[in-house]
Amino acid sequence: MTSRSHRCLSAVAGLALLVPLIGACGGSDTPPAPTAEASAAAAEPAASEPAASEPAASEPAPEEPAVAEGIPDPCEMLPSEQLASLTGSDVGAGTSSGDEAAVMRTCIYPSGLVITIVRGTQFESSVKVMRSDPNLEEIADVSGLGEQAVIGTYVGGAVRQVMALQGGSFVTVTGALSQAQATATAQALLDAR
Repeated sequence: MTSRSHRCLSAVAGLALLVPLIGACGGSDTPPAPTAEASAAAAEPAASEPAASEPAASEPAPEEPAVAEGIPDPCEMLPSEQLASLTGSDVGAGTSSGDEAAVMRTCIYPSGLVITIVRGTQFESSVKVMRSDPNLEEIADVSGLGEQAVIGTYVGGAVRQVMALQGGSFVTVTGALSQAQATATAQALLDAR
C-alpha cells in the first residue's frame, strides 16, 4: 500500500467512526453523540472512588471502559481466523471502544479495518451523511444483506464502507477491502449477532 493510500485509508477509517456518530445525533430527547475523541477518552480507564463503607486503598482501582450495554463487542464477534479468511489477510488484534451514550461500539484493527455496531434508528441519517461525503466516489444499494444495506467506495476503489441494517441496529465495515470481502464481513457480523 502506498503512503497516499495509507493516509487516505486512515482518513476513511476516521470517517467510519464519524458517520455513525453523526447519524446517532437525534432529536431533543436524545443526548448528543460524542465525538471520536470523546469515544476514545471514554475508552480510557479512569480512577474510581472507593465506596464509603470500604477502606480507602493506597491507589484507586481503574474502572472498566464505558461500553454500550446490549451491543456486542465487534472485536469479539468473529474469530481472528474467520476475519482473516473474510478480509484476505490477518488484520491484527482489534481495540474496542464504546460511547458514553450507549449507542455504538467500535473495533479498530492495526490493518485499518474498522467495524462498528450501532444501536437505534440512525441508519438512514448515517447513509445520508455518507452520501454527502465529498470523498465518496460511488455508493450503491446491496441487496440480500440484512434488511437494507449500502456500500460506498473511496480512494480510487481501494477503500470500501458497508453499512447493513438488521433489527434494531446496524453494522459498518470499513477498510481496504473488495466489495465481496466487505459485504461478506458485514454478513458474517449480522449472522454472529
